[in-house]
Amino acid sequence: MLLLVDPWDAYTDWWPAVRARMHHEPDPPAWSIDLGNLFDRLLRVIWAMAAAVAGVLILATFYWWPLWWLILLVPVALGLVGYTVAGRSLPAVRALIVMTGQIAALFPGTALVRAFNVKALPGGHVQAP
Repeated sequence: MLLLVDPWDAYTDWWPAVRARMHHEPDPPAWSIDLGNLFDRLLRVIWAMAAAVAGVLILATFYWWPLWWLILLVPVALGLVGYTVAGRSLPAVRALIVMTGQIAALFPGTALVRAFNVKALPGGHVQAP
């Protein structure tokens, strides 16, 4: 899981700002969080957990279920592992960003709304960038 989360690029991006704050430098670099990267990692962790569950189900098949279940479970587990390692779903990431912006719009005046720069449209609809 730690390899999937891959904290090193976040470390290299955020370390200058953290170091500047620790040394009380006058103009620390700005923090930046890429929601696309964050949600991509979140989806990969979810796929990894699903692959782990499929692996447990394969082991359970040997103890409690008929072996013909392996015909279904092994390809599913291999597909989940493959997608975890090499998969990137840009439409799913974009959908998560839009949904998070819409959820943020439910809480007007909060930091979440300011973070997503959500603006109210006439008629009660919400527009997220």
